[in-house]
Amino acid sequence: MKSISINTQSRNELNASIIFAAMTWSLMMIFKTELIAEIGATFFNLLPMLPIAAFCFAFHRHHQRGDQTACRAISRKMGVAMALTAVFVCNFSAEKGAGFSQISAMSSYCFFAVALVVLLLIRRGRTC
Repeated sequence: MKSISINTQSRNELNASIIFAAMTWSLMMIFKTELIAEIGATFFNLLPMLPIAAFCFAFHRHHQRGDQTACRAISRKMGVAMALTAVFVCNFSAEKGAGFSQISAMSSYCFFAVALVVLLLIRRGRTC
């Protein structure tokens, strides 16, 4: 099996986007009341989209450093997964209930990962 190699700059950018997601989730849980009062409930519930956008950008830059044919296919999948996540977050971020705004970050990250995996499996299933 061929080992995966990733250059240092790409690894640092991807790690930074993952750390940004964890920090966003933590800050949402800690400063929920203050953030809602400052920026409003709608923008508070859309905050999880920022780390997802940062991750997509870092992943896109990583693939630009590599094969150009793979770059287009991966970029389309990331864009579609991000669009599906945006629809999910916009539809369900206004839900009221026990701590939904605090778990909306984790649910959006999970939805993004599931959407990306499903898109990759669909593509793999069509090529086999």
